Amino acid sequence: MENRRFMTPREGVCLVLLAAGLALWLFWPGRTGGQAVLTRSGEELGRYALNAPQRVPVQGANGFSLTLVVEGGAAHVEDSTCPDLICQRHAPISRTGEAIICLPGQVTVTIEGGDRLEQDALSG
Repeated sequence: MENRRFMTPREGVCLVLLAAGLALWLFWPGRTGGQAVLTRSGEELGRYALNAPQRVPVQGANGFSLTLVVEGGAAHVEDSTCPDLICQRHAPISRTGEAIICLPGQVTVTIEGGDRLEQDALSG
């Protein structure tokens, strides 16, 4: 009877390198933003640093209100009075370009600043 190995040493090295590459890709820190920009009906209400914990009550349009919470380097909406609560259920945002939008209250929270993306291609 043949003595067969489960894996050759070369296959083991390839598997370890593949696992290390996958772990590096999954846990590499993303581009974080520097501030949450709060607007209502297109008018800027304020800018809030993501590294300074705070709670900001917001009176939106049409009588709707919400609370913007900035903590742990991210921003999220808490205690919204809009009917569908999509903005409240949205995951916290922390990366440049991410946004939370409350359509009934016409309130938008976007992340700006922080690490900027460099252009990697141009289209014409």
